[in-house]
Amino acid sequence: KVGTACKGSETLRAGDKAQRSILLNVSLTPPANLSSPLTFAIYQKKEEIALQLLRLPLLNLTVLTSNGVSSATAAASQGFATILTRMAQVQAAQANIRAKRRKDGLDCQEDSYLGVDMLSAADVTIGGVTPLMVAAQNGHVAAVRALCDAGVAVNQGKSSDGYTALNFAAYEGHMHCVAALLDAGADVHAVTTDRGVGALYVAAETGMVDTVQLLLEKGATVDVKRTDGGATPLMAAAEKGHVDVVLSLLNAGASVEADCDGTGYTALSFAAQGGHVTCLSVLLSAGADPNVATAEYGWTPLMAATEAGSLDAVQVLLGAGADVNATTSDRYTALHFAIDSRQPYIVQALLEAGADVSTADDRGYTPLMLTGMSVGPLNLRIAQQLLFAGADVSVKDKDGKTVLDHLKEERERVAGKGSRAKKSVQKQRTTAKTTKGKRKAKRGKEEVEETTASLTSQVDQIVETVQKFRRLQASPGADEVSKAKRRRKGTRA
Repeated sequence: KVGTACKGSETLRAGDKAQRSILLNVSLTPPANLSSPLTFAIYQKKEEIALQLLRLPLLNLTVLTSNGVSSATAAASQGFATILTRMAQVQAAQANIRAKRRKDGLDCQEDSYLGVDMLSAADVTIGGVTPLMVAAQNGHVAAVRALCDAGVAVNQGKSSDGYTALNFAAYEGHMHCVAALLDAGADVHAVTTDRGVGALYVAAETGMVDTVQLLLEKGATVDVKRTDGGATPLMAAAEKGHVDVVLSLLNAGASVEADCDGTGYTALSFAAQGGHVTCLSVLLSAGADPNVATAEYGWTPLMAATEAGSLDAVQVLLGAGADVNATTSDRYTALHFAIDSRQPYIVQALLEAGADVSTADDRGYTPLMLTGMSVGPLNLRIAQQLLFAGADVSVKDKDGKTVLDHLKEERERVAGKGSRAKKSVQKQRTTAKTTKGKRKAKRGKEEVEETTASLTSQVDQIVETVQKFRRLQASPGADEVSKAKRRRKGTRA
């Protein structure tokens, strides 16, 4: 019992001795970073010892580890529901003691921890999470229920990135924890995170289909939009390729036409950008428009799939009626994007679908001209595809340059870059003080020479091919190009 004098510190010291006695009896000595024997016992999964410690008078539950973790958070992370329940009882008893002291006009600074609610307090040094958040994130449903039964407010408190306990449980797909939190009064509609999303969005984003279905059953709004950007749960699932979640949301009435705050980005756009073929098929079957374009740039799902390098996605969209010759605001077509990303198989698919090889962008660059810029291993093959499809080698851009002019500039660029790199490694070799360093510089020089020679050869091969077709196109029998194209198609068939 606490007398009329301030004896809290004496009682606490007696408690410390009892704690040490218990720990010594089981050979448990807390390391320096775990200043609380209670926390150490919890992390060692010594539940019975922790419960014994909780029987000690005026036990300090507020002691944190060097990482800022409280004993309540430690218990929540391990799923020790019994310990959390006992902590709630200890905390209530300590609150009664403090109330009695105030009534008697007594207080003691050393015992100020008696007024702290450790079951709800956030561990600021580890992201502002509370014990309830930790239990929910780790899927410890019994611990979640114990904390809720102890009166912890389920809708209060947010982590440093705005997550609540419900967000954490939904993100990880811990459906039973989600159910327990909702039963305890968690707000299924709350939008709390820094990204402006709620539980349904994060569950959809991480592909937790069972959790998504539960949240929908509990009344979550299927087309709720992020406050930051306007994306919906359907878009989040489509972007990640979670087809089961996409189906679940569509069955619940999600709109395939919804876009991000008028930007034109739809779920189909996100699925195409990720090359998620099955999601594309599902969305198209649900009525998604294959030709929806972004408002500012005119970017279509076909262009997105082309940039993603997904031939299957391109074919699905073409089969659904995507316009192969749609242009962006700067007159780029899907064919331009395919050449930029060096995708010969996609180039061929687009050509077979009727892509126009003569469409020039706002700089006057035709698809063929792009093959003469930033030459790589596949440029020759793509140039041949375009030439056999009838690309005109004499067309000039807005600066009056043809594809051969661009190839000449590319050859000079390759030579100049190679020369600078060669001088750099030569300087390294000259300044190298060890034999190992000189050998390394020599190898570097050889690699530069090989790379430069390879790129120059690739440019020359494209030049040779273009010149050949230029002669054919300029000759009276220019229709030989068309015949060659037909022969090529016949051979491929």
